Amino acid sequence: MDIDAVVAKWIPIIRGLAVAHSKDEIDRCEFEAEEHLLPLLAAPVRQLREFYSRLCDALREDPSIPFFVSASFDAWHEVILKKAPDEAVKKLKMALASEVADLVEEAIKPDLREALIGALKWRCPEDLENIKKTVKSGATPRLKGRESCLFLVAGDACVML
Repeated sequence: MDIDAVVAKWIPIIRGLAVAHSKDEIDRCEFEAEEHLLPLLAAPVRQLREFYSRLCDALREDPSIPFFVSASFDAWHEVILKKAPDEAVKKLKMALASEVADLVEEAIKPDLREALIGALKWRCPEDLENIKKTVKSGATPRLKGRESCLFLVAGDACVML
């Protein structure tokens, strides 16, 4: 993992989340964050610690990042990440998540349509029209799960569920 490149991708996301003025802006930043989590989830703990230390330095040095944000990241670094366990815990969580998904996948299929409607009805009409137009033009829709969120993605269009 190119740690400096990953840090550079996270700075605008963190800035956006800290100073966003709309739900759409927050959703966009969260979607970008989810895309940049993959290298971190695959990284060994040693690299995570190095990444996070450099991220904290970059946040502290960037005058566009509010102090309370960089201070919060520094505090989390001291209290949580420096004491993080090794990769075994990450592998266990992935295996457990896979087992749970296997157990529930068939049972929840009948609920999928109503759950989609329930989530989509709260999204702005422009985002829904964009997804509709993109799918009608031939893009294949996909459901992406990232951390605690689900996204309906088709081509460049994306709606957080």
